[in-house]
Amino acid sequence: MLNYLYNSLTGFRNVFSREKTWLVFVMIVLGFIGSQQFSS
Repeated sequence: MLNYLYNSLTGFRNVFSREKTWLVFVMIVLGFIGSQQFSS
């Protein structure tokens, strides 16, 4: 699962011109995934 998630998120790397904005995007996506797992 982690390999799939990593490959999916690195596919969006070219969309962002700066690495920091990409890292913020990754943290937001992971936050949404984590909040969905713990809310049920």
